[in-house]
Amino acid sequence: MAKIGMRHVVFAPITAETPGSAVTYGTGLVVGRAVSGELELERNDDNNFYADDAIAESDTGSVSGGTLTVEVDHITPQIRETVLGFVKVEGTSDNPDVDWLTDAPSNPGGCGFIYVERYRGNVEYIAYWFPKVQFAVGTESFATKGESIEWAGHSLTGTLMAVYPDATGAARVMAVPEHFDTYAAAEAWLNSMAGVPA
Repeated sequence: MAKIGMRHVVFAPITAETPGSAVTYGTGLVVGRAVSGELELERNDDNNFYADDAIAESDTGSVSGGTLTVEVDHITPQIRETVLGFVKVEGTSDNPDVDWLTDAPSNPGGCGFIYVERYRGNVEYIAYWFPKVQFAVGTESFATKGESIEWAGHSLTGTLMAVYPDATGAARVMAVPEHFDTYAAAEAWLNSMAGVPA
């Protein structure tokens, strides 16, 4: 298997979350064109229960959350406000609207993307969906243009959190459906999860 691409980063703000019920999302949107991504899952340390002088039960490596970082080519005012929690202050005829980063936390939401891989000559499209992520502005770097341009996108870093969408009480952190043979099918599934308008 060789990872050969990443596309279509989407986000949908959470409007209602009740343990035991499906999470409700507002209208989803495309965050930007994907540049790169990094997923780091947090796992519990080995936690063993001993009985009769031996390990009787073990909780090894269960996922408790994680960090998702995505880099996109461009961030619009709508993305700053919806994904990062910037507050928009309306301007006047003489002054533009201004987005302010405040000390208020950003809204959590569902996030996903598609990555492309090749295996034995066949191309497959894998959609990732994270039902609850709370993003913040990532590290940004700026440089003057020298003899050549150093291309850079915009980085968003989010904390992955679990949801409890049904009566099983099992935490859900990430969904990965079986591989899609076409990009259109992967995009349609991801758009349905995020409620991105057609």
